[in-house]
Amino acid sequence: MNDVATQTERKQQHPLVVIKDQIEQREHEFARALPAHIPVERFKRVVLTAVQNNQDLLRADRQSFFNACMKSAQDGLLPDGRDGAIVLYGNKAQWMPMVFGILKKIRNSGELGMITGRVVYGGDKFRYWIDDSGEHVEYEPADTPDTDTVRRVFAMAKTKDGELYVEPMSVKEIEKVRAISRAKNNGPWVDWWEQMAIKTALRRLSKRLPMSSDLDDLLRRDDDLYDLQGAGDAAVKGPRPALVDALDRLAAPPAAAPALAAPDQAEGEDDDNSESAKAAPAP
Repeated sequence: MNDVATQTERKQQHPLVVIKDQIEQREHEFARALPAHIPVERFKRVVLTAVQNNQDLLRADRQSFFNACMKSAQDGLLPDGRDGAIVLYGNKAQWMPMVFGILKKIRNSGELGMITGRVVYGGDKFRYWIDDSGEHVEYEPADTPDTDTVRRVFAMAKTKDGELYVEPMSVKEIEKVRAISRAKNNGPWVDWWEQMAIKTALRRLSKRLPMSSDLDDLLRRDDDLYDLQGAGDAAVKGPRPALVDALDRLAAPPAAAPALAAPDQAEGEDDDNSESAKAAPAP
C-alpha cells in the first residue's frame, strides 16, 4: 500500500503531470477566449503536446506561459507549430503566431481579397515593378529550386477593390531585422528562417494595408522578442545620410543649428575650415 502511495506521489510531482493539471484548471478561461470553431478540449491537448515536444517550456515562468496560451486562444490559433508557437526567451514564454496562422486569420477576416508571402529561391522567376497603374509582381517557382540560394522574400496582398500591394525585401534587409531579435541565434530564426523572413515581409506590408486593429495586434504579438528601441532602431534604419543631416540643419532655426563638421572633414582640422562646407547648398 505504501509502495502504491509513493509511486502516486512521484507521478504527481512530475512536471508534465503538474502542468497538465494546471492546464485543466484553466479550462473555463480558455473556453471563454476561444472562438466557437475550436473546442476547448482540442486546445488543451495541443498546449500539452507543445510542452511535451519542447520540455524547455517547463522551466518557463508559469504566469508568462499561461499568458501566452491565452493570447493564442484569443487569436483563435493553435500553438501547434503551424498556426503559431509558444517560444522561450530567458525564462519567459511568448506566444508567436506563424505565417500560416497569420494568413489564415487575415483571410478569414474578409478584409482583403487575398494575401500571401513567399521566399524566392535560385531558379525561381521573379519580377517586381511599379508604373503609373500601380505595383506589379510576377512570380513562378522553379520545379527544382536551389533552396540554398535566397534571392528575395516578398509579401503581397490585394484589396477587395483590386488594388495590389507588394513588399519585396532582400536578404540583407531581413537580416537587419533578425539582428535586433533577442533570439537571433536560436529558436525560430534558426529553426524556421523562411517562416520568420516571410513574417517580416508581412509585418512591413501590413503597415500599408487597411486592416482592423485586432489583425494589426496579431502581427505584432512577438514585439517583445525584438529590441525595437535604442540600438535596435539604429540597426534597422542604418546611418543617417549626410544629405538628410544637411537638410535638417538648413531647416532648423539659427539658434538651434548644430555646429557639425562636414562629413569629409579630417580629424583635428580647425572648425573654421568647415564653414564653407556647412554653408554649401545641398545637392
